[in-house]
Amino acid sequence: MDVSSFLQRIGLDAPVPLNRVGLATIFEYHSQHIAFENLDLIRGQNIIIDPTTWYTKIVHQRRGGVCLEVNGLLGTMLRKMGFQVDFLQGRFLSPQLELSRPYGHVALRVHLDQPYLVDAAFRYAPLQPIPLTEGTFEDKVGTCELRECAPQSYDLIRHMQVNGKEIACYRIFPEAVTLKDFATELEFIQHDTDSEYNKQIYVSRASAEGFHYMRDLQFSSWSKDKVDRSVCSREELQQVLQEKFSIDASSFNL
Repeated sequence: MDVSSFLQRIGLDAPVPLNRVGLATIFEYHSQHIAFENLDLIRGQNIIIDPTTWYTKIVHQRRGGVCLEVNGLLGTMLRKMGFQVDFLQGRFLSPQLELSRPYGHVALRVHLDQPYLVDAAFRYAPLQPIPLTEGTFEDKVGTCELRECAPQSYDLIRHMQVNGKEIACYRIFPEAVTLKDFATELEFIQHDTDSEYNKQIYVSRASAEGFHYMRDLQFSSWSKDKVDRSVCSREELQQVLQEKFSIDASSFNL
């Protein structure tokens, strides 16, 4: 896995310093070039826990991936660049702050002058690295809040300025984990009949103004001040994937 090729994939032509500015630069370019997408799950293509395979898919095939692939590869490449990175378990939250299945999400903790939360694979996550401590943090679409719910465990809450909604995202736990720890949940989302991710399309990617999101054939574009929504036809799907998410799905049967 070549760092230079990875940087070129996300639109950077030179290494960055191993500091907060460098991390923010990598995150900004990465999040606007690489999408969360579950197209392989819809197509019945098996996903394995192997960063080299993710590298081929994301860098050479210019695809995105599920959170384990996107954040897993990002964390792996940050380590190769010299950053100190931990993989963390996230568990999605209901509006009542009830926890979903273990290991439902993977995020990164990057150690610099203080620990930073980095998540490039969830549309409501902060659109920049934020300190992994209790507080509120502004970004392009509103405010993210980390609420400490246990020692060094935090609930991520998104406050959307455009509609005033408060969205409970996930709980992040402090223990560093390995990518292999997500094997059971990866099997679930791929093959279980209760998984929503193997039934309909989910795609999201950051944009210069906020983020784009697609669920099945419903597309939305979010910024701080407005949300534009539209519905595409099955015939228009490949064009939307290419234009809004830079995913060439012309050879896919979707």
